[in-house]
Amino acid sequence: MPLDTKAHVLIGTATIGMSYAHIKNIDCMSDYKLREWKAAFGVRPIVCCEAWAMISRKASQRKLCVVHFYWALYWMRTYQTETEAARTLSTNPKTMRENVREIVRLLSGAMNKVINWNRRKIGAMKGEKFTVTVDGTHFLIEEVYNDDGTINKGYWSFKYNHPGLTYEIAVSIYSDQIVWVNGPFRAGMSDLKIFKEKGLSNLLIQSNERAVADGTYKHFSVSQRGDGSHEWKHAKNRYRARQESVNRRLKVFKCLQDRWRHDHDFHGDVVRAVALLTQLSFGQNPLMESIV
Repeated sequence: MPLDTKAHVLIGTATIGMSYAHIKNIDCMSDYKLREWKAAFGVRPIVCCEAWAMISRKASQRKLCVVHFYWALYWMRTYQTETEAARTLSTNPKTMRENVREIVRLLSGAMNKVINWNRRKIGAMKGEKFTVTVDGTHFLIEEVYNDDGTINKGYWSFKYNHPGLTYEIAVSIYSDQIVWVNGPFRAGMSDLKIFKEKGLSNLLIQSNERAVADGTYKHFSVSQRGDGSHEWKHAKNRYRARQESVNRRLKVFKCLQDRWRHDHDFHGDVVRAVALLTQLSFGQNPLMESIV
């Protein structure tokens, strides 16, 4: 797409969002106004444009438009109640809920276009064994009860001392690339069990590769925090810091920062939608340096 066409699409797409972010002119957006935009939608205008371009065709087939796209971003970013969000967006809760869910599902379905296991070696030298970092990321949910009225401890997160859902996320060591998002699982399931039983361990073994992770991953395909020389330990600390940065960026969206109030299946769609937006944002706001 030519540069002037991209600019036209950006301005056309962003104009709708500007009204929600109280911005009058995208051409002279100050740092302050950019912060206002991100406070409303979580990512920069160019990322919004790229994400909408990825789903616009399917959205139009479902009679959805860019207005509904910004509703979804606003709802994920602020995680207001449906009544509060609908009042801000000048619609009714039912209409907002239905359209937001449709847009989130489209973004979730598009995640594999930018987050793909086969991208883990971008920037790596031939023969590199260590290709990714991996970690389990927990998100708070409301209490889940057993039939007898007691709290279901299977969802209990030791990280937050509260019920939660967990996702296994892997990031390339050599590039700003999320390559694996797997979940949701009950937060009571250990990171190691998810790693061994839910697919990532097998992928590494089949590829004769290894991962970097923290001390909970006691597995032959993982190099933990205390393993290796001083230089290797220092490098792993930096790799894991990049992983933690990804986790923090996901939680810029309050739907993943606050306690989740909706069904668990939809949580999976939201995590994948936010992961897509986060990956696109690396083009404007890269992670820290990738390798030694």
